[in-house]
Amino acid sequence: MDEKKYVADPTFPGIIARGKAVLESEGDAILRLANQLDGAFERAVDTVLTCSGNLIVTGMGKAGLIARKISATLAKRDLQEFDDQNFVQIAEVRNGILRDL
Repeated sequence: MDEKKYVADPTFPGIIARGKAVLESEGDAILRLANQLDGAFERAVDTVLTCSGNLIVTGMGKAGLIARKISATLAKRDLQEFDDQNFVQIAEVRNGILRDL
């Protein structure tokens, strides 16, 4: 069977079961991660919330996409000094953008 039809056709046999299996697997992974939270997480959150300067979020590739989402999320919160300009493409650092921060 054509792979495109499998992806595009929600009536394909087993698609519901496969979807449930994926969600259960991802949910289990999140629960395992939740159980690993410790004092390091608390310190990281405290550091962000008590930051007196600029908080810069950066990354490249997939990490950059995640960093941009984190930046946007923080910009929507009550962090007065944070806006969506706090994301920096890591490749731009070589071009001297850090002196502007």
